[in-house]
Amino acid sequence: MGKTLCRQNFVWVVFSMFLASALPMVQAQVLPDAAHEAGFTAVKDKRIGPFAVKNLAGSVLASGDMDDRPVLYHIWSPINDPSGLGPSVAAELARELPGTDIVVLSTATTSRLSALATQMTLDKHRTAANARDAIRALGNPPAPAWVFVAAGGEIVALRLGRLQAEEATRAAKALFQTWKSIAEIAPQQQPGGTEQPVPEPPETEPATKLASTSPVGLNTGLVNAGFAQAIEIEIVAELNLARTRPDVYMGILNDYRASIKGNRLEVPGETTILLEEGTKAVDEAIAFLKKQRALSPLVLSRGLSLAARDHALDQGKTGQTGHTGSDRSTMGTRIERYGQWQKTAGENIAYGGQTVRDFMIQLIVDDGVPSRGHRTNIFNPEFLVVGIAVGTHPVFRTICVQNFAGGYTER
Repeated sequence: MGKTLCRQNFVWVVFSMFLASALPMVQAQVLPDAAHEAGFTAVKDKRIGPFAVKNLAGSVLASGDMDDRPVLYHIWSPINDPSGLGPSVAAELARELPGTDIVVLSTATTSRLSALATQMTLDKHRTAANARDAIRALGNPPAPAWVFVAAGGEIVALRLGRLQAEEATRAAKALFQTWKSIAEIAPQQQPGGTEQPVPEPPETEPATKLASTSPVGLNTGLVNAGFAQAIEIEIVAELNLARTRPDVYMGILNDYRASIKGNRLEVPGETTILLEEGTKAVDEAIAFLKKQRALSPLVLSRGLSLAARDHALDQGKTGQTGHTGSDRSTMGTRIERYGQWQKTAGENIAYGGQTVRDFMIQLIVDDGVPSRGHRTNIFNPEFLVVGIAVGTHPVFRTICVQNFAGGYTER
């Protein structure tokens, strides 16, 4: 459900439904375009923990044995990916990118994963069942997930959800090439074999550092994003991808359109979804993006996020939908609890779905929403600040609340 608030009036639109899933805390940095376009988000200041698990070949798969080179991990679940699309893509990547390390980890039993590995021709030395400790060492991302770890153990990129083989190949190739090049040029050495110290970057304010390396900057007065869940930071990054690179999102929607048959969304390995408008709404969204100019990225606000969280928690208890709280609060009263908004404000609410990317596609396409109010809020050039909250919902499983404003003074 989308709603816009100005000092003069309110505009209401109908809600639509999707799901967002949780993931470990991340903050983004620069990634190769192919990885970013495939839905990977960069991870900052996170390292893989030590692990040693038994692989399907009967030997030990240990993080320390791969510490000198980049590794792409796939986390697979038979519950969330029963067709085995992820392991199939991992096997394809291993064939397309010889000499790279593609590792498949799962909490599934050895017998279940072994049968799949044989079917998909996975490298059993790089595949491990009952691998809870290894998955935990990667930050415990929910399956299906893809995690790229650079040489030395730094976790640099995360992608939740399923990946098709073609986009996975482009992304993986770019990631391996980028981090192989980094490993080759650093550390630099002086004559005599001593390492040349890397100059320290100039000191800057923490908020400036985050804003300069990430599409997820912080609102004025904030020094960290500790108030936000990782899924919420991911959603801001995805909003900013759409706002700053509408041309990229045109390509994403074109790929999405290819999975629509009539009024049915049919993605391999996923439940078929019945759409109201089918390709009509997608074509309209693509035409919209073709004309859409790039906008400034949104910065994350603590106050707007807390206001969004109040509403998400409320509806998570009551099972209600819409913009009015069980205490009769409105979007305006909620966002004014934690600060002062400027110029204009708006709210999107979403229920149901699977991944951040799926969630954003649904908001931009706005299938079944005549006003296209969610899309309007996302691409409103007057919105500069955003707050996000994701929680559970007793009817639709999850709720995501997005609060936008033209400016916001934190209390």
